[in-house]
Parts: sequence; C-alpha cells; structure tokens
Amino acid sequence: MVASVASAFYAKRAVDQAAWSNRVNLHEPRKHIYEGLVLYRHLFGDYDLHPTDEEIQDFYVKVAMPARLYFPAEIADEIYDIYKSSFALYKRIDDAESGRSQESKWEPINQFKAQSISRLEKLIPRVIAVAELGNT
Repeated sequence: MVASVASAFYAKRAVDQAAWSNRVNLHEPRKHIYEGLVLYRHLFGDYDLHPTDEEIQDFYVKVAMPARLYFPAEIADEIYDIYKSSFALYKRIDDAESGRSQESKWEPINQFKAQSISRLEKLIPRVIAVAELGNT
C-alpha cells in the first residue's frame, strides 16, 4: 500500500513537471514574437521613419510565420495582416519616392504609421495575455 501511494505521488509529480516544462518551452518562442512586435512598433517613431523592405521581411520571418505555430489563429492572422498591409504601404512609398507613382510619399507614410501603431498597440496586450509572459 505504501508503495502504491509513493508511486502515485511520484507519477503526479512527474506529470506536473512535464506540464511545467512544456509551458517553459512554449514561453521562449512566444517571448521572441512579442519582442518582435514591440521592436516593429518602435520603427514608427520618427516623422519620416517607417520600416524598410528588409525590416518588413524580417518581421515576416521572425514574427508572422512563427506566430502561426505558437498563437491562436485570430492573433496569428492579425500579425500576418499587419505584415501584408505593411508591405503594400511600403510599396506605395517606394513607388512615390522612385517616381513610379505621382502620389506623394507622405500619404502612405502617414497611413502606414497610423494603421500600424494603432493595430500594434491593440495587438500587443492580447499577445501578452495569451503568451502568459508574466506567469512562467
């Protein structure tokens, strides 16, 4: 009987340890995605500042793609939509700056900044809540 109780106790402890390890293993990639969102948000800081093509692609590789593995579809889709709209607005800015478009670069820059800042500021708290960044 004592052996059964001890065995059950150790089995329960092993299950608890495995659950904790799983949370820790999920925590690190989610933390990197959160950090990527915060860094991307800071790229909109100055008057004429917006992400470059390379920074947008980096956002896709380091944040948008992995988000599909570590976050619910609703959040992952929102992150991917930010990437898509960022790339479309960057293309408009690039076309205006290179003369391929008659549009002023300021309209897409202002739209890029306003949309991205607003969306990221709404998204980041949701990412924190789902990622349980304070609970590991």
